[in-house]
Amino acid sequence: MINLKTLCLLFSLSGFFINCSSIKPPPFTPIQSPAIKEGERFDSVEGNFTINIFQAPSQTLDLGTETAHKKGIDAGKMFIWKIEGTSNSERTFYTVSYSNPFDSDGNAMPHNFDDMNIGFRKGIARQGAKLISEREISYDKYPGREFRYVASNRVKFIGRSYLIKTMDYQIVGGYVDDKNEKEVLEVLDSFKLLTDKM
Repeated sequence: MINLKTLCLLFSLSGFFINCSSIKPPPFTPIQSPAIKEGERFDSVEGNFTINIFQAPSQTLDLGTETAHKKGIDAGKMFIWKIEGTSNSERTFYTVSYSNPFDSDGNAMPHNFDDMNIGFRKGIARQGAKLISEREISYDKYPGREFRYVASNRVKFIGRSYLIKTMDYQIVGGYVDDKNEKEVLEVLDSFKLLTDKM
């Protein structure tokens, strides 16, 4: 059964372990989710990406504080989807997050790809999940890493992290039944930039 702990694991593992050395974690402030028309792919103009999820996010979290907003800085956002299936075992979960090169208060903090990956591993361990595998991937010429891990309740996750120019992207899919792995991979593979100008 998918429960709140699993959703929290999905959210926490998908987001922003890049700033592990920073003093405070991102605030994850809920904001209004963007509206999309039925049948449209999800696009984030601010995050400069699109992905084949054809419904509005269940929840959107702002990763910046009021301090960042007063500076006019978009620190980043996390978009969360819970896709209902015909049974609990057929549900899938997704998060896509982007982070500009700032901390949550809008102070400059360039991303480091190695730190991003160290942080992702620490997040998996901190949540009591088991890392199954990791491998190098890429988006065009930009570095990426894929992590596969399993929560204690046997929910499986595939997480991908990319450093594209100055932006950090984290895409995570979660599923219970192995038959949903292909669907999750198709969604993760559909991640694209809206424009290569950043």
